[in-house]
Amino acid sequence: MVQRVITGIILVAVFIPLLIFSDTVIFTAAVSILSLIGAWEMLHCLGAHKRPAIAIPSLLIALGSPLCARLLPDSSAFAPWAVGVIALYLFWLAAYCVIKRGSVTYTLLSSVFMSVIYVTVGFTSLILLRDTEGGGYIFWLVFIGAWVTDTMAYFTGFLFGKHKLIPEISPKKTVEGAIGGTLFAGIAFALYGFVVSRITNVDMNLVMLFLTGLISAVVAQFGDLIASVIKREAGIKDYGSIFPGHGGILDRFDSIIALAPFILMIHAAPFLVLIR
Repeated sequence: MVQRVITGIILVAVFIPLLIFSDTVIFTAAVSILSLIGAWEMLHCLGAHKRPAIAIPSLLIALGSPLCARLLPDSSAFAPWAVGVIALYLFWLAAYCVIKRGSVTYTLLSSVFMSVIYVTVGFTSLILLRDTEGGGYIFWLVFIGAWVTDTMAYFTGFLFGKHKLIPEISPKKTVEGAIGGTLFAGIAFALYGFVVSRITNVDMNLVMLFLTGLISAVVAQFGDLIASVIKREAGIKDYGSIFPGHGGILDRFDSIIALAPFILMIHAAPFLVLIR
């Protein structure tokens, strides 16, 4: 427990400055490295890390996508590039299944494709969200949603939890904890919007933020459960050991990579106004 707390404090001390200076190349590099390591952890979990023909293109996509999301001139240049690369990646994995027929299964390659793209899209969405109009304020919601939901679900479940949520996937999670985490996330989103509106000239839609917080908490909890399902099927406890007491990148960022694309879609939707 002591090791877990110490690691958590160090993580916060390192990560908060990165978020504050998220418009710099340091943040871009950090997210790209997180995406790379996350993809490696997923490949290792699936048992595909020892096959260079699978691992190398997977890791290149995971590393390159967040970089290109910011380095390319604009989003209109990134979109066709991303679609083209994903299509080539999918084609290569399918072709590799034909080339290595009998030794590599279609099931494995399908799992690799889904898992690597899931991780890559999650981290790339952080960059895309940060660089949208108003993204300097909105992208904080990804981390607020993930951290508040996880923390308050734990405490609410510890104090009031009686009914198991999905014990075969995550034995410690409770229905009461899930509800508590969801409610507190909605409140945290609205409170964040209130503070931002007070100290800046940005007018944030508090009602929409509260509703977004509620839905974001559900998405974040599913992100946690999705990561747990994959780990259980692979028969491992943690994705890695890069964070002592916490596990790997995917153990710490499972909710964030699920939540980032969702917040990006909400912010991009013209009829769902987070900033008025």
